[in-house]
Amino acid sequence: MSTKKISTITIEQVVVVRCKPLLDGWECEFERTPVCLVSRKEAEKTYSGKQYEWYGVMPNGRLSLIRETQF
Repeated sequence: MSTKKISTITIEQVVVVRCKPLLDGWECEFERTPVCLVSRKEAEKTYSGKQYEWYGVMPNGRLSLIRETQF
């Protein structure tokens, strides 16, 4: 029997996106505007408000939603 080694992915950089509610009843519920690319620690310290979403930058360059807006 072989065992697979599971690697953990550590997200070091985060794309911060500001979300503004549209309240228009159409497909999109927010207007999303990219703000900056920062370290995860900086995002936790500076961009922890409910109007922000965070997308982690994966090792292969793809983005993964790690924090949704709180509206």
